[in-house]
Parts: sequence; C-alpha cells; structure tokens
Amino acid sequence: MLKRWIGPCLFGLAALLPQHAITAEVPKTDPRGAVLCAWMIYTEIEAVGEACSPQQDRDFLVFLQSQIDRIKAFIVRNSNTTQAALEEQQRQVRASEAHRSSVSCQPDSESVQMYNAIKSVDRRQIIADMDKLLEVDREPVANPCL
Repeated sequence: MLKRWIGPCLFGLAALLPQHAITAEVPKTDPRGAVLCAWMIYTEIEAVGEACSPQQDRDFLVFLQSQIDRIKAFIVRNSNTTQAALEEQQRQVRASEAHRSSVSCQPDSESVQMYNAIKSVDRRQIIADMDKLLEVDREPVANPCL
C-alpha cells in the first residue's frame, strides 16, 4: 500500500526543489530519515482527509497539519526552499486530491486505507517519530523513501 505514495512523492519533490539539478548522481540518502519523503506523505494524507472527511476528522487534520508545519519549518531552515513554495505545493496536492475524490474517497481505496492507518497510530507515537526525524538539522533528502 505504501508503494503507491512513492511516485507522487518523487514527482512532488522534483517540482518542489527546482534548484537541485537532476543529474546522473546517486540520490542523496540519510540514515536518520528522508524528511522530504515524510513531508510528501503527510501532505498527501492530509489532502485525503480534507477531501474525504473534513468535518468529522477536524481534530486529527489539525494535528496532522501541525506535524506538516514542523516538517516545513525544518525544510525551510535547512534548504533554499521557501515557505511559500511548500505551501503552494501543498495547495496543489489538495487540489489534485479534491479533483479525484470520487475515486480516492471510496472506503476501500488505497488513499482512505492509508489515511485510516495513519489516523489509527497513537498521536504520541507520531510526535515521538517526528521528534526523532527532525532532531538534527541537516539537508532534507527524499531517500530512503519508505
């Protein structure tokens, strides 16, 4: 199920960070975690929630946005990417998800399954995992993604 998110993550990352030339180099990895990958996954999950259950899950969506904001602050602090660029990318992801919501909001869709899986995780665990991912300032990278 998580593999479905890798393509959008990589596409979004390519659009998000245009200052990094695409070369034949091996992609940078970070054993502490791929902050850019986490940002795209959380952004996609939040967009699914906004498209599929914006009122009934408001508390969770506010929590999820708070975690996205933490990731965005890390990315801005450690790269040439701007807050405005990240917010524009998030708007585009939301618009895309809203456009395909008739398919992605079906209870058996991968999008809803992924959303529900993340929603079922204890929030303290999400915060602890996020704390660990963001504890050391470094260049945000996309790999290893999942």
